[in-house]
Amino acid sequence: MVPSPCRADAEGKRIVRIVILGATGHIGQAILRRALAQNHWVTAVSRQADPVALRGLGVNIGRVDDGFGALTEIAAGHHLIVDAAAPYPLQPCLPGSERWRLAVDAAVWRTQKVIAAARYNRTRLAFVSSFTTLPRREPPLFAMETAWRRSMYPYFEAKAAMEQTVMAAARQGLPAVIVNPVAWDPGNFAATAQAMAQALDRAS
Repeated sequence: MVPSPCRADAEGKRIVRIVILGATGHIGQAILRRALAQNHWVTAVSRQADPVALRGLGVNIGRVDDGFGALTEIAAGHHLIVDAAAPYPLQPCLPGSERWRLAVDAAVWRTQKVIAAARYNRTRLAFVSSFTTLPRREPPLFAMETAWRRSMYPYFEAKAAMEQTVMAAARQGLPAVIVNPVAWDPGNFAATAQAMAQALDRAS
């Protein structure tokens, strides 16, 4: 499937057709509103038929279930898939336990589904990850706390595994970008929205 050519608005700016997963979340909302402000065409992917957070915004709704079987069809004709809904496994469990492995494997499986939809439709992929995957220096006490968290929650391993899956797809030719938000304030994702805006500019 080949995406439709980008059109231009009255001011000559390119209109990009974008699929956003996680459009009802904090980061997804910031990305969605930035895209709409730039007059882009947005399809929000949701398990709900009429998400309250998206009412009145003038976006299309693409419905999926847990199997993500409809995502490939929903993404047809779009130029960019934004994945801002990656799994968030924060239930504590023992490292290496079945519960831990299931959480990580489920996150990777879901990422593979998104990648497959992007490949089939020849769209670009913008994957919203986490600042926790970035290398950084910490004072000893903070480093101990970080190590403790990583030993308790599969979230960190899942995020790293999802990033590695996207990077492997990129090495195989998928046009992809990984964005690592660093804002803690849910109302302050301007930097993330700006990074995504740059991805939108390259989507055509």
